[in-house]
Amino acid sequence: MSAASGLGIALTIAAFAVAGCGTGRGPSLSPAPVPSPTTDELHLLSGIRPDAAIDCVPVRSALPAGATAAVECAPNDGAVDRFRVTQFSSTADVLALYIAEMTGHGVALNSGTCFDGQGESSYFPGPDDESIATRNGCFVADVAQFRAIDTGGNVYIAIAGNSADASRELDRYAWKGNEDTPGAPTLWRAP
Repeated sequence: MSAASGLGIALTIAAFAVAGCGTGRGPSLSPAPVPSPTTDELHLLSGIRPDAAIDCVPVRSALPAGATAAVECAPNDGAVDRFRVTQFSSTADVLALYIAEMTGHGVALNSGTCFDGQGESSYFPGPDDESIATRNGCFVADVAQFRAIDTGGNVYIAIAGNSADASRELDRYAWKGNEDTPGAPTLWRAP
């Protein structure tokens, strides 16, 4: 882990503490206790690309079936409003959520790229069917949305944009700095 990455994680952990302070009703003499990040939350934080690990907070309620942890961040990026990384106990669980979300928003599997505004495909070579979990796609639900699966940690990546026409920018943000062929989204990588 680089020094910059370690600093980003330390700052994010500090943000966990700040996020839990106070009640929104003015100063408190006895702030509510702030839970420490869980092991799974620390794992998620350590896999977030350092430039994106901004204002990250744990998400501990209303997690999807099979999820073990989630972290949401609000990076300083013009196209991205926020993103969430959610860890699942199995590839089957994360793939089921991904397929349900894509088809629920009218996105046919293997329909193209995010550069088309709406599309979905596997990003790793091989038979391109719904059993392949290395997938990413985009759709618009009020604002542009990007979704991907990182099978290195059974992690679901969900990015919400700032506008309805930001699909291309969300795809670029998710893949920023990728130098591998065929490659994978860089927003989260197994540490």
